[in-house]
Amino acid sequence: MDQARYFVVTAATGECCEELEYRQREVEQAPDDPEAWLRLGLARQRRNEDLQALDAYDRALALDPTLAQAHHNRGVSLHYLGRWTQAVEAYREALRLDPRYVRAHVGLGIDLCKLGQETEARAARETAIELDPAWYEAHHNLGGLLRNKVSTRWPSSRLRGRPPWSRTRKIRTAGGPHWRSFTSSGRSP
Repeated sequence: MDQARYFVVTAATGECCEELEYRQREVEQAPDDPEAWLRLGLARQRRNEDLQALDAYDRALALDPTLAQAHHNRGVSLHYLGRWTQAVEAYREALRLDPRYVRAHVGLGIDLCKLGQETEARAARETAIELDPAWYEAHHNLGGLLRNKVSTRWPSSRLRGRPPWSRTRKIRTAGGPHWRSFTSSGRSP
């Protein structure tokens, strides 16, 4: 599968170049700038280079340990590397620095769930929704957690991952095919 390529257009010259190349030059020019290391980590994360992104975040945090976004992004990289316990620690540090960081609450909830700590995961997801009720991902993840709790009450042969009253169909609209949930009567909920 081809990787998505991200490009940057510099404001000063109007020059276009690949983002990773641009961010590496930025770090070479300002090696003591934690924000530059943070942006390099993001560029690496976009390319699924999580180990290299983790190194960049660690460099940013060595320069400025109060960067909540660097702790959060470090948690995301650790999540994708399957190191959920360390990811939870990173999210908690981000939340210690900025308790209103919604993405950190969402990430914390995801990785706590991976570790089987569903009560704490639910609390983290509910906090994210309280902080930003419009944040789709927080609602989605809380719904997934609650659905998994409900699904344990139904025999797996009947459920197959969804409640029996929920059916999903692929419909075609002007914008392209979409998945949509229907009730047993065939109407959209």
